[in-house]
Amino acid sequence: MSIAKTMIFSLLLSSLVVTSNSLSAVINSGSCSHDISSQILAGLRLGSNPIDVSQILADLKFPVDVGIAASLPTSTSSVTSTSLNLETDFYDPSTGLHSEGVWHNALVGIASLEELQQKKSRESSIKASSESKSKTEAAQKYIHQIANSLYEFSWDGISFRRRSWSGNWDHSSLKDNASKPPEQANYYRESSEHRCVQHGMALIFWSKLILNGECMIDSTSSSLKMTRRYKEQEKCIADQFVKEFWCHDAKTTKWSTLSQSQGGGDTSRLSASAAKPTDGIDEECAGMPYYRAVDQAVAVLACLEHLQVLQQQQSSSVQQKDVKLFTSIIEKTCQQILSPIRDQGFGYGDIQDAKTYLGLNRNRNFWHDGWTFLALIKARQFIWPLDTNHGEAQLVVMWENLVGMYGCTTISPDEDGVSSHDENAKAAMDGIFWHWPRALKSDSYNVRYCGDNALAFAIRRNLSIMSNTSTIIDGGKGGDSDFFRFISNLRERDDENRRLVSVADIYPQVRLHPNTELAALLVWPS
Repeated sequence: MSIAKTMIFSLLLSSLVVTSNSLSAVINSGSCSHDISSQILAGLRLGSNPIDVSQILADLKFPVDVGIAASLPTSTSSVTSTSLNLETDFYDPSTGLHSEGVWHNALVGIASLEELQQKKSRESSIKASSESKSKTEAAQKYIHQIANSLYEFSWDGISFRRRSWSGNWDHSSLKDNASKPPEQANYYRESSEHRCVQHGMALIFWSKLILNGECMIDSTSSSLKMTRRYKEQEKCIADQFVKEFWCHDAKTTKWSTLSQSQGGGDTSRLSASAAKPTDGIDEECAGMPYYRAVDQAVAVLACLEHLQVLQQQQSSSVQQKDVKLFTSIIEKTCQQILSPIRDQGFGYGDIQDAKTYLGLNRNRNFWHDGWTFLALIKARQFIWPLDTNHGEAQLVVMWENLVGMYGCTTISPDEDGVSSHDENAKAAMDGIFWHWPRALKSDSYNVRYCGDNALAFAIRRNLSIMSNTSTIIDGGKGGDSDFFRFISNLRERDDENRRLVSVADIYPQVRLHPNTELAALLVWPS
């Protein structure tokens, strides 16, 4: 990273850098999560190529917000063909995409929409300047560029391809004779595979684009035409989502991992990370279908967002039919998540014995459990329509069980403040979560991922909103102060001074996926 670039971005973040002395003050700020999300979005757009320093300098007189993230250059003559590193560069200004996958770009779009809404909310009480309006328009165009490029490069008329090469990314490291291929290189190869979670997250992005009113920049005819196009795309994405991934027949009522056009997903499918057959499949199970709880979860979240779009539309027989359809799908999916395993459900009604895979023998982890539980929180009115109080009480108990399964513990200090070494000393949750259940792996063989803990933060926030109290967040089960401290430690590992997070406590690499999930889950769902 150049000296000039280091200096500029250090100045850019100077007012919000979390230090040990100011951590508590920042945590207590209601805008902390939005501030960090905005910083992550800005950092993602700073790669190894030269940038327009004068533009950033011009923005330094304003607080760090989505306006700065959006005003980072959307084009630069310094970027040449195939010049971006697949592992360490996270943004291509020629397409507006952050790498070439669907999941992460949809998450960036969602986070950017939430940050733009926050910015507008802050400015609603004051008369916006022409410069502020210009930055808002730049943020809208940035979001539109993500949507336009995703649809152009990844949508094939049936679903979103898992990965489509585009723009200025250097793929030479993926060749068979490459001296230094990227870690888990298969993730970066082109793939026409349709995946439920990616299609679902894209539907959430398009739905929020319409719900937040950001699909129209002004009242010109071109802007109105653009709005109609986004609405048509959102409807097409929603219709194809149900057609390709929602399995409802005499055998099952679940969302498939792959599209129906591609077989729905069975045990013969090669792994996405290594392109190798799944280990440990018995011969009698070869080629049999399998289902994942996380696919059900993302589908519920996507259907909830699309249902809001439908409810905004003018009432008609078609609109009422679609509302009824998606309401029924949400209810049936949640029933499958909660139903006992003996009834071919995932068993989350008794969360300690739940399964994240059906048809495959896979260990549980917090990423799968976290998304599934978050979906149940957001869909609670569909699960317990007649007794939401009972439902909310059940969700709190489920969360306490998850905390017991995955929560990190520290030995509580004695009265003099010194940690006790007594084996019988009381262990206290420190607010951070392991990836694997503590009963499955000891602390020395476990890992604390950024994405898992971002999910836990989103869960705590939504439980707090649900109960209209802060006791769930700070009531002895580990609170947000530990989470923000954990994130601060991960951000200190970015030697590029972008203040991006590393993958996990034991993995110091700064990669795209923890940052896109963190940026989104800090502010969504709300």
